[in-house]
Amino acid sequence: MTCRHDTHHGGDGLVGGSDIVLNPVTSGGGVAIGQSTITSGFKLEVAGSIRCSAVTETSDRRAKENITYLNSSESLCKILNLKPCSFVFKKGGTTNVGLIADEAATVIPSAVNGTADAVDSEGNPQYQGIDYSSVFTVLLSAVQELSKKLDQANERIKTLESSVK
Repeated sequence: MTCRHDTHHGGDGLVGGSDIVLNPVTSGGGVAIGQSTITSGFKLEVAGSIRCSAVTETSDRRAKENITYLNSSESLCKILNLKPCSFVFKKGGTTNVGLIADEAATVIPSAVNGTADAVDSEGNPQYQGIDYSSVFTVLLSAVQELSKKLDQANERIKTLESSVK
């Protein structure tokens, strides 16, 4: 990866310019884009929007163990307890829709990264994040539950209609 022309190598082990910071493998191997420091334990941290044609997550059965299928009734309860909202990011002022990680953590803890109200050693906030693909999986299970309920309701309606004739 090529850094901007004002690339520097400081005593902190970070290599980068004002747009890209590379953290050498010996220091954890992270990359930050759009900010001057790496503030999380992730391998890639971007301050701003990302555009790409696709994101692919490893999902091959061979890479997994202890597979347990979700209970669709429980998934529906979880989705109904999430609180979708709109908001404005303090930094940048952009309006968006989504979930608040602190709240979602009480409903689908596995979808939330980080710890509520965490700060680094210098007092800088360590923001929580949401893995929306995990939320999507629970949502998919909830839709399956709604489909079952709809099929049952339609069958009851059909039975009632035939008894009225």
